[in-house]
Amino acid sequence: VRLISITSASKTYNVAGLDVAFAVVEDDALRRRYFRAGRDQAEPSHAGLEALAAILDADGGGPCVLTPPNGGCEGWRKAMVDHL
Repeated sequence: VRLISITSASKTYNVAGLDVAFAVVEDDALRRRYFRAGRDQAEPSHAGLEALAAILDADGGGPCVLTPPNGGCEGWRKAMVDHL
């Protein structure tokens, strides 16, 4: 599949100030081209990377990837929406 998904946690998890995003590129050849083209990309901060890692593993049981098939982060997201 020749698809590149670029996303961030800034909307759902309210961390826009951390200025970090990520790309999901399943195809190996396309991923190599993507990274070659992005050599001049900005470096995310350490705090941004740590926050993203925590968000992706919000339930402590492995990668959450924002909207996991098993809904692992859904409880956290709903609690945040209720709070807001």
